[in-house]
Amino acid sequence: MADTSESVHTSELSLSPTHHSTAASQKSNITKEATNASSVESELPYAPFSAKTKAMIVAITALAGLVSPLSANMYYPSIQVVREDLHTTQSAVTWTVTAYVLGSAIFPLIWSNLADRYGRKPIYIISMLVFTCGSIGCALSKSLVALIISRIIQAAGSSSVQSAGAGTIADIYAREQRGTALGIYTLGPLLGPCLGPLIGGYVGQNAGWRWVFWVLAILGGVMTLVVSFVLPETHRRIVSQKHEIQQISIPPKLNIKENNPLLDLATARYPVVVLALLYFSMMFGTNYANATGQSLAYENTYGLVQGTSESGRRGDIH
Repeated sequence: MADTSESVHTSELSLSPTHHSTAASQKSNITKEATNASSVESELPYAPFSAKTKAMIVAITALAGLVSPLSANMYYPSIQVVREDLHTTQSAVTWTVTAYVLGSAIFPLIWSNLADRYGRKPIYIISMLVFTCGSIGCALSKSLVALIISRIIQAAGSSSVQSAGAGTIADIYAREQRGTALGIYTLGPLLGPCLGPLIGGYVGQNAGWRWVFWVLAILGGVMTLVVSFVLPETHRRIVSQKHEIQQISIPPKLNIKENNPLLDLATARYPVVVLALLYFSMMFGTNYANATGQSLAYENTYGLVQGTSESGRRGDIH
């Protein structure tokens, strides 16, 4: 019995190195497969677009991002003319500005979540159509209430690119390549406050305040056509279903409950977010307060007309 036990123990010892060798071999094979998969992954493109196509996407996104600040600032030189034409008061006509700002603050929450679920392109098309309809409504408004409602619709349509534009850039450029593209994209929204009062002032002075909105309606129509027929879909989940790309930064398709835009408001419970909100609210509040009142001050105090008064306002800001 002792000999038998001793032989079994000896057999187990003799099998042990083989067992360890097999486990090490399996681990090595797994590591090689992971390495090979990583190698294949790195060889796939981040996005299936050429450099020229990427540049075109950035340019279109920047132009679409110009729409919101341009429509906000082109209106300011004509506020006093609108007040007189619609026979209302100074405090009442400022609601046309407040309504636009409220729309620009609320609707990006909706557009960004919809763009993550259904893709960038359909949301851009729908929003540009909404903006065009809102601009036409502003041009045809015969009362202050109609103008306020139309301004809300206009703000709703123009705000989609403000919230989803950076996502479009992230769709086509890897993290280490986004700097220049994001700089070009933000050029559009930054040019709006500079060009808007100049264009709006001279259009309102020479063609009337309604033509300010007709010009914006034409711009919205052109952007709708460009986005519909030129801009490709860039959302990485949708693109990955048609092309082989790197499987990184591809968000899953969320259901309606998980894609609730109101969930984003929960971040307001963090003190750092509250401080950022207070800072930006004071900054934007001061800017819009000056924008709505300075045209009246320049025209009454210095006798300037619409175009020149807004040139002076831009000079003061810069």
